[in-house]
Parts: sequence; structure tokens; C-alpha cells
Amino acid sequence: MKKKGSAIILTVLLLGFFTAMSLNIYYIGQKKAETAGDKKAGEQLTNDIDIASSIIYQEAYLAENFVRTGVLYDLDKYGTDLSGFDDYELKNGDNSYFDVSDGTYDKEYPGIQLSSISEYFDSNWNYKLDNDGNETGEASQKLIMSEVVEDGEVKSRIWQSGGVPSKITKLWENTSLLSIGGYELESITVNGTSIDAVDITESKVKDELEDKDDNDMTAVLTKTVKIKGAGDISSTTFVITATETVSVDATSGEEFSELAYYDAVMNLSIEKQ
Repeated sequence: MKKKGSAIILTVLLLGFFTAMSLNIYYIGQKKAETAGDKKAGEQLTNDIDIASSIIYQEAYLAENFVRTGVLYDLDKYGTDLSGFDDYELKNGDNSYFDVSDGTYDKEYPGIQLSSISEYFDSNWNYKLDNDGNETGEASQKLIMSEVVEDGEVKSRIWQSGGVPSKITKLWENTSLLSIGGYELESITVNGTSIDAVDITESKVKDELEDKDDNDMTAVLTKTVKIKGAGDISSTTFVITATETVSVDATSGEEFSELAYYDAVMNLSIEKQ
């Protein structure tokens, strides 16, 4: 009787166990069905975060590269970076383009090297402007003074720094332009007064500036990046917002050409559309 009772108890326990297992499997299956959409959404969110982070990193890298190494714009001959040209050779086998005998340069290597990272986001560059600000149709800036080439690759360059005319135009000085990095100006705030890009004029900016060296300016700039999809993967659009705070020195005058900008701080954010 004791054995029979034990068998019955064991049967009940086993039945309860398998019943519990069945209910648990059913519950899990039901919850999986209910949360399949949530899981997919979570995976999509993680993927979007990874893409957004990569885009922001790439923008920061490009901006820093314009300052650190400079970029050539004579793409037919020299490309845009410091590598990948196996047949690249130094002029006359030398690492300097400066002719010591007569103090001239034998060859102009036009390119762009920015003085600050912020210029990638807030400024347009026109390399064809001459010393008087007129467009010449020729690439006249900048010269590479020397470079180090090893195994057909440029390892470093030294750029001309003195006597270089400015070819930089801030986007609030000409709101029809895009920045070097492809950003469009949305608005600026000058000493607490906000002005939308479509309403910006030099006179409106002058009205808000004071004859001092620490005027406050904030610029909001945006850029749209579209990731093209393929097959089951849909296209994705992101909007990068660059918010810049900068101090403006207007002691030399309140014309755009007289203003000096310093202490620029750039903050980047990105949002999926």
C-alpha cells in the first residue's frame, strides 16, 4: 500500500511537472508571439543607434582631418587623403616644393586646411577667391610646402600658413551656401535674440552686436543623411544637428568682414526621421 501510494504520489508529481512544463511552454510561446513586434522594434532601435553613432563618429573624424592633415581638392592627381596612391612620387625626388635659390615655389598643390573644426560645420570654402575676394576660376590656395612620402603614400604634409587670403565664409554671412561638411544654417542667436536663417541680414546682426569682444552667438545647423536600403532593408534617414556656441569680437567694427570669432564649441546630436 505504501509502494502504491508512492507510485500514485510520483504519478501526480510527474503529471504536475509535465502540466507545469506544458503551461510554461505555452506561456513562453504566447509571450514570444506577443513580444515579437517589441523584439523586432528593439533590434531596429539598437541598429539605429549603431548607425547614428557611426555617422556622428564619421563627421567628427572628417572635421578633425580637415584641420590635422588638410585635404587636397585636385582629385585627378592627388586624391583626398594621405593614402591609396601607389604611384605617388615626390617632385624631383625631393620632399620640398620650395626653391631655395630664388625663394619661389616650383609647383602649387592646391588644397584646404581648416584652422578649426567648427569651420567644417559653419563655413563655406571657395578656393577660387583671390586676395581681393574675387573669384578667379583658378585654384590658388593653399601651397604644400613639403611632404613625406614612403612607399608611394604620403605620410605627412606641411602647409603654407602665412600670407594666405581667407576663403572662408560663415553661413550667416551668406545663408544660400552650404558648409564644407554639407550643413545648412537654420538659425542664429546673437546676444539672446534669435533670428531664423531666412530672416538673417547683416543689418539685423549688427543691431544685436555690441562694440565689445565677447558677444555671444549660437548657430544651429543641420544636415540630412540618407542610408539607402536594399532588398528587405528599408532606407533610413537621419538628421544631424550641430549647435555651435561662439564668442564674437566686434571691436574692429560690426560689418561681417570685421568680425572675429573665437572659443567655438560644437555639440552634435542625431535623430532618425
